[in-house]
Amino acid sequence: MSNYNLAALIFVVFFSFYSWPAYGDITVNQQLSFGKIAITSNASVSTTTVRRNGSQQSTNKILVVQSGEPAILQLSNFPIYTTMNLSANTPVSSAMGYGGTEQFTITALDMPASVKTDLAGQATLIIGGTLATSGLGGVYYNEAVYNIYLEIEFSY
Repeated sequence: MSNYNLAALIFVVFFSFYSWPAYGDITVNQQLSFGKIAITSNASVSTTTVRRNGSQQSTNKILVVQSGEPAILQLSNFPIYTTMNLSANTPVSSAMGYGGTEQFTITALDMPASVKTDLAGQATLIIGGTLATSGLGGVYYNEAVYNIYLEIEFSY
């Protein structure tokens, strides 16, 4: 019998957006998800990466039970044909409210450096990322929801 810490984890990644001047709308059509994973050991850091193209790869002791998917953001009501430079504050850790559990960290995002709006002032932005375990030997709660808040800055 296997001794896996099956973490049917649901990752809800919340996005905060900053743009200057502050106009335009950003709609999250699909949240960044790392799917359901099993952590066979937390003795060393393990990662799983969901790329913008939807592929997923894991290292060390993370097994993907159900694949994740990249975030899809729809930008609208921005100036037409405008290049917006993107930056993100990473790494950022989860905020599980239960004591005694390890936290996950998004160590990097897979996103373009910039996105350009079209004739209607719209653009679609697809974002992937890399999730890492702590590697500290502690446990993660099974069937838990881990929330992570990301900030992405749009400058133009």
